[in-house]
Amino acid sequence: SLGVLESQGYAITHEEFQIVDYGVGQKYVSHSDEDNHLEDGATSRRVTTCLLYLKSPQDGGTTTFTDLGLTFAPKPGDLIVFTYLTTNGMVHPMTNHSGDPVISGNKRIMTLWSHCGEPIET
Repeated sequence: SLGVLESQGYAITHEEFQIVDYGVGQKYVSHSDEDNHLEDGATSRRVTTCLLYLKSPQDGGTTTFTDLGLTFAPKPGDLIVFTYLTTNGMVHPMTNHSGDPVISGNKRIMTLWSHCGEPIET
């Protein structure tokens, strides 16, 4: 957890909130939020996602953890929080997830990603 990392001296930071609207037919294919977010020279990497549902569509728009076979129907106010690194720092493949197509209506989510940086020298 982030608290454990902080207690071990790692710097925890957060990206700015991101709000995403999905209309009919829009989706996000299966992915890991950690993949490809550590750019050259970066001193931190994504370790946790907080996904808050703000608006639910009439149909569709579920979030599916593809390798776990878990699907969550969007309901305003529901929050999904997950980390995707194993104890040895590797990306855990079971956290791959997708935003499934909206069939009718609109879906709105807010995401917040947390990063773990290099240990802070004391």
